[in-house]
Amino acid sequence: MLRLGTQKQRGATAIEFAIVFSLLFGIFWATISYALPFFLNQVMNHAVAEGARFAVRADPDEPSYEAVLQELANQEILNELSVLPPKFRTNLITTVEVQDVGTQRYLIVTLTYPNYSSQPIIPVLNLPGLGPIPNLPGDLRASSRLRLPSQN
Repeated sequence: MLRLGTQKQRGATAIEFAIVFSLLFGIFWATISYALPFFLNQVMNHAVAEGARFAVRADPDEPSYEAVLQELANQEILNELSVLPPKFRTNLITTVEVQDVGTQRYLIVTLTYPNYSSQPIIPVLNLPGLGPIPNLPGDLRASSRLRLPSQN
């Protein structure tokens, strides 16, 4: 009688393992696939903040002030992004501009990873019932704004 009961249970362990493994693998994949873009976005935020902060070292009385601002910001952003592998840096677009808002002038530094959903760092996993993992926005973007001193 005991032998008959164990024969009915054959294969149950494999089925349970498949269910538990797929659940654990989905959690593992979600953790990794959300962590890498989050890390990239944090590095981008840090790079634009440091680029803006580094650029304000330029002398406002210099004739080519805006060009020097842009050069210093781009130089520091490239320096800060050196922690990323080259694969992550290839799609990044840097924009450095000076914008007048009323009587104030602002330095706006933006870093964009365009079309992240079509060129992800880690492949997207489509799970039935859950959809794509990671489900992130189309573009990853970081921006920093700094008020510039008034020119004399």
